Order: sequence, then C-alpha cells, then structure tokens
Amino acid sequence: MNTEEAGLTATLALRRTALLCAGLMAVVVVASAFLRHHGASAAQQTAWAGELALARQVHRVAATLVLIGAVVLVVLARRARSPRVLLAWNLIGVGLLLSVVGVMARASRAAPVVLINLLGGLTMLALCLRLAASDKRVGIDRRGQGLACPGPVEIDQGGGLVERDTDQSVMRDAGVLD
Repeated sequence: MNTEEAGLTATLALRRTALLCAGLMAVVVVASAFLRHHGASAAQQTAWAGELALARQVHRVAATLVLIGAVVLVVLARRARSPRVLLAWNLIGVGLLLSVVGVMARASRAAPVVLINLLGGLTMLALCLRLAASDKRVGIDRRGQGLACPGPVEIDQGGGLVERDTDQSVMRDAGVLD
C-alpha cells in the first residue's frame, strides 16, 4: 500500500468514525434532554427514578465513547494529513469543557449550565457531522487553503472573496454560451 492509498484508507476510517461519533452524540443529546425534562421536579424524579438512572448511565457511556472517538479522529486526521485535524481537536476541547461543567455543576438547572450543555452538545454534534462530510462539500478546502463556499466565490486565507470557476463560466470562456 503506497502513501496515497494509506491516506485514502485513513480518510475513509476518519469519516466512518466521525459518523459513529455523530450517532453517539445524538444519543447524548436525547438522553440529556430526557434528564432535563423528567428530572425537573421531585415528583417526576420519584415517578421516573428507574428511567432517569438508565438515561444518566446511557448519557455517561455515550459521552465517554464520543471522547474516545474524538481522540481516534485526531489520530486518523493526522494520518490522513487532513486539515480536519483542527476540527477533531475542537471536538476534544468541547467534550472536555462539557465534562468539567458536568462534574462541577452536577444536576444544576441554572440557565448558564443549561445553555452551555445545550450549545456544547449541539456543537459537538455539528463537529462530528462536519468531520464525516466529504471535503468536496462546503467547509474546508481540500488543499487547506481557505474556506470553500457554495456558489461562484470562495474565501481565501486573507478573508477576501475569490471567484471560482463554475461550469457556466468555463463554457462562457470557451465561447459556448455567447
């Protein structure tokens, strides 16, 4: 297996692992919502005690697996020499932040804690989905040279807009659409 084939294999493994992490993050978000909704009052806590305990364990196991998956994503992104390595590091950072908030705040219903958990969980889900997406889609330019945008322009490293060749502009330049 040559270097290019190894990079393609690592990229495929990266995308599959990211998709698995996205599925686990969906489980974490749903379990977290269940815990917040059904653990709001003492009456609900006693009525839903078994389900709350199960949801708490599912939440912890899935979140731990996502963090392990994030470490694997960093390794795979580095092996594939992908610019996605920064996204994988961000996934680890947000996961660690949420872990610290979870330990410090426990079952707090304070608005800042709820907001951090909500935004952090959805950010992690978005990062997983972006890591699973193809480089050909909107986001990271395959060359790592800037941010690709839909439409006839893209953003270069300096933040300026650069016109991108589209099928019509190529055909117009060739004299087909005159």
